[in-house]
Amino acid sequence: MTVYIYGLFCPVVGKIRYIGKSVNPEKRYYQHLSDSRLSRFDFHVSRWIRKLLLVNLKPKLIILEKVSGWEKWQDVEKRWIRSANLNNWPLTNLTKGGDGPFFLNEEDDRRYRESVSVFMKDFWNSPEKREELSKRSLNMWADPEIRERIISANQEARSRPEIRERFLTANKEAQARPEVKKKRSVQFKAMWEDDEYRSKKLDQLKSDEFREERSKNIRARWDDPQARQKLIDGRWTEEKRWEQSERAASPERAAKSKARRNDPDVKARQAASMRANWAKRKAEDPEGVARMIESIKAANDLPETKAKAIARRKTTMARPDIKQKKADSLKAMWVRRKAAKDAAD
Repeated sequence: MTVYIYGLFCPVVGKIRYIGKSVNPEKRYYQHLSDSRLSRFDFHVSRWIRKLLLVNLKPKLIILEKVSGWEKWQDVEKRWIRSANLNNWPLTNLTKGGDGPFFLNEEDDRRYRESVSVFMKDFWNSPEKREELSKRSLNMWADPEIRERIISANQEARSRPEIRERFLTANKEAQARPEVKKKRSVQFKAMWEDDEYRSKKLDQLKSDEFREERSKNIRARWDDPQARQKLIDGRWTEEKRWEQSERAASPERAAKSKARRNDPDVKARQAASMRANWAKRKAEDPEGVARMIESIKAANDLPETKAKAIARRKTTMARPDIKQKKADSLKAMWVRRKAAKDAAD
């Protein structure tokens, strides 16, 4: 598919004042004229064209570049807009191009986000509009050409480090907001309280197909040296250990964990599951189990493994909260012993 990067040339100032893309630039040109003449939009480009039409002038369509392949036009359009700004063309473009809401002006960006937020809230409060959008999306996805285009565009966007980093940052910021956490918690609790959903989910988690697929995915990730190193670095840093221990030390989490450990049903299920899994592994691959046991013993006997374990323990025991916890535990133990001795006497 060929995508055209086009410009709208202003006969008054003698420069291009708008840069866009289209697979049919002539049709898009007449859409610009029609939208401006009928005042469908109040964008900067529409106001500019409307002023020209009032004095019987029209912008001229100029093809700037042809791009073969749907996945490449975003960078080309951005390059043209960036070059135009460097050459002081009086562009009416609000964004940096590439079909993304990346505005050139911070105030435009703020107004756009506020308007989109208001629109989406009103939209999702209407069951009829949600149903209409769902049907339209399903019809679009049923078209092989549109589906392939969407998949290609998403894959191309995810392959860009800056796009991937921006989405990851936005997702982390959103997930860290208290209102988002509360909303997700309420949603998950409501879903889990549904007997049908809970039963279906538990059956899925217990199924051999799910466990096999999960095991396959974990092994595939672990076999990738880059993914394995990233997982190790992210999971076993001192910051991560501190964060996990701080989270585990919270009173609410400690109370929930203790109640769960002391629940007889939970204990019985965990014990039965561990025995069944171990018996299954020994039956299916006794040599592999023996090798795993030997490798664990050998790893624990290595000097560097022992040194790491000692260093970790020293670091943990040097933390003020751990020292206080140990001191409180010793005091409680001596109080119990004294009480038992007094009772015996």
